[in-house]
Amino acid sequence: MEEEEYNLLKKYRDDQTFAVIGAAMAVHRELGPGTLYKADFVCYGGLIIEMKTVETITDVHRSQLIHYLKATKIKKGLLINFKNKSLQYERFANDY
Repeated sequence: MEEEEYNLLKKYRDDQTFAVIGAAMAVHRELGPGTLYKADFVCYGGLIIEMKTVETITDVHRSQLIHYLKATKIKKGLLINFKNKSLQYERFANDY
């Protein structure tokens, strides 16, 4: 890291960034490694819809939806891929 970049980062350290990093660490400890962003849709108050446009659904995509289900305690999820000629989808159930 360049000295100028280091000084700039040091200048902007504050309680807010430390609080966010601490919260992220707590989530990571609770849910484990994986992706935890915002789900595409929550329908009917109890169904998470995660949409993709990829060649094929992978374990990374599955893990993402599983994390959404765990984090929200929602029981059902659909992973839908629009990339191919035939719609690809997978159903998930949350008993965590």
